[in-house]
Amino acid sequence: MSKESEDTNVAADELSQLRLKELVKRPGYGTVGKPIKLACNYFPLIKLQKGDIVVNRYHIDIQHPRLKLNCDDNRDIFWAYVVKRSDIFGDPFKLAYDGKCNLFTVDKLHLKPVSENAVTEKFSFKTVRENKPSELSILMKFTGLVHLDFRNAEAGLLDEREKGAIQFLDILFAQGRSSPLLELSKSFKAVRNSFYFIAQGAGVDVKYGIDLWRGLFISARVVDCFRPAINIDVSHSCFYKRQSLINLICDILNGDECEVRFHPNQLRSNTQLQPEHLSLLIPELKGVCIHTTHRNQDRIYRIKNILSTAVSMKFERDGKEVSVAEYFRDVYGPLKYPNLPLVQVGSKSKPIYFPVELCQVANCQRYNKKLKACQTTSIIRFASTDAPTRILKCIDMVKKSNFNNDPFLKSFGVQIKEEPMNVSGRVLPPPRLEYGKGNGGRQIILTPKDGAWNSTEFKFFESASCESFGFVSFLPPHKVSVLQEFCLQIVRTCRSTGIEMPDSPKFYEQARKNDTVEMVLKRIADKCDRDGIKCDL
Repeated sequence: MSKESEDTNVAADELSQLRLKELVKRPGYGTVGKPIKLACNYFPLIKLQKGDIVVNRYHIDIQHPRLKLNCDDNRDIFWAYVVKRSDIFGDPFKLAYDGKCNLFTVDKLHLKPVSENAVTEKFSFKTVRENKPSELSILMKFTGLVHLDFRNAEAGLLDEREKGAIQFLDILFAQGRSSPLLELSKSFKAVRNSFYFIAQGAGVDVKYGIDLWRGLFISARVVDCFRPAINIDVSHSCFYKRQSLINLICDILNGDECEVRFHPNQLRSNTQLQPEHLSLLIPELKGVCIHTTHRNQDRIYRIKNILSTAVSMKFERDGKEVSVAEYFRDVYGPLKYPNLPLVQVGSKSKPIYFPVELCQVANCQRYNKKLKACQTTSIIRFASTDAPTRILKCIDMVKKSNFNNDPFLKSFGVQIKEEPMNVSGRVLPPPRLEYGKGNGGRQIILTPKDGAWNSTEFKFFESASCESFGFVSFLPPHKVSVLQEFCLQIVRTCRSTGIEMPDSPKFYEQARKNDTVEMVLKRIADKCDRDGIKCDL
């Protein structure tokens, strides 16, 4: 065996003796730069009692005979069950439930002695998707204790015992904004670790019937290898506007146009939508949750499809074929817009049809579809903030959330400081930026200040060349003069930095009315492939 192989084997043996935590241990924190104190969006956790905090953990399984329950359903069912069975749960503020299958308690539940490890109970409850109560099955099983202790943890390398404590803190800090027992929860919409302030009136309009809501993101972390802290940040997400389905349809058809082309006030009894309108609406409306206005019910339905009009859609009633419009006329009164489309809800075997004029968009409904380019631009413009403003927003949200008066936190013996943690940092010296030679052959070297520098008068150190270029316009065709000036400015700017550019573009593509960026770029790429042209997009 060669000496090189022996050395390799020795090194491998030495590595195998090291623990993972020793291998990834940070060698040091560095010394270069000017020391500085930084505020971060971590808020220290404080224990209100001496000694370790130990909580009980239970597995909860809620089963519905027909429906697949979501987190909101589970929370409504669980807390209603807690109120009814106070003999089992005791003080409800000594419970922390995640809306899925995890329950943490201060005290052990008062389960039957013969069934300490698993209890299945029956409970009658009506969800928002039902007309009448159903008998649910609720299983509760004790799974062990969780210790709120991180003294043996190292940052980023938590073991299963410590992960359980982090999960408990995440769930505990969500209770005040997700449990219906508190009035505060009515002001928030819980989405995993984020809690969005329900818009009173209008949120930030991002077109297509969508509003942008602001909220706070809450997550437990371990800092300095052993100290628990709560990471709080600003969060944004899109929700459907609370409005009639007809208004939503108009918003979708108007798109991002500044001029309103479709408005409910324009509707007449003979108004019909064209096929191209329906092709736009179907993908946007599928999956939207609605409730109806013609019955005194709060049941929620999910749209499965958009179909023909109430006049043309017929079904058999009492042995006679009638239209949906005739049925509603006889039972609830005549429809205002019988020639508008119907929405289909219910199952495939038992479909239900509702005229759009009788439907309202369900409240607090998150938008999960892909955003349009204009929506993404609006969101970035609204949500982007500098670091000082962002930390002030985080501090403001912590104060408004009133964590230290949260009865759930008090019952479990924890709270957080209202001031963020300070950490030590260093301002590193800026790098030297070398540009091409200037007048007289002198090398140009710039030093950035506050992360910025002015290079408009200098050429790049090594400039590229562009043999040909083209551009796409989403402006109206009559604004061709603006495009010509833009093209000339591009050429002048590139040449001033040393980039070789032709005088004029090789091609120009005018986007059509309903084109997206992806559609136009695909059309260009396909054309270049057909012509044997290499195109860098």
